[in-house]
Amino acid sequence: MPIKLNIPENKMQTLQDVLAISVDHITHLPKRRDDLDQKNRKIHTSILFGLYKLIYEKNQRLIRPKKYTIELEIHQAIIFLDALIFFLGNTSDPFKCNQAEIIKNKLHQKLTNLEPVSGQ
Repeated sequence: MPIKLNIPENKMQTLQDVLAISVDHITHLPKRRDDLDQKNRKIHTSILFGLYKLIYEKNQRLIRPKKYTIELEIHQAIIFLDALIFFLGNTSDPFKCNQAEIIKNKLHQKLTNLEPVSGQ
């Protein structure tokens, strides 16, 4: 069940920055010998790269809509939310911080309002 986020065109560059900073952070974390840690890091990096590519491609369009709809699977949304939280804790630009905070709140609201899947 995808989560749909409607993002105004003027916030897309901030999202690209959020993902780039998060990928950079994950790739520069000290490496541990734990195999599970290495697998988790690779999974996070892969998902963040995929989201970065998606947003980058949308930003490169010649004709841009006023709002973009981004569909995220739940695992992508959780990692994206983590990237937004990391960005908010490590940026000093109040404008980008405000934009990221708005998107974080939208995403958090969508994640917390998911319908439970009933087992049959």
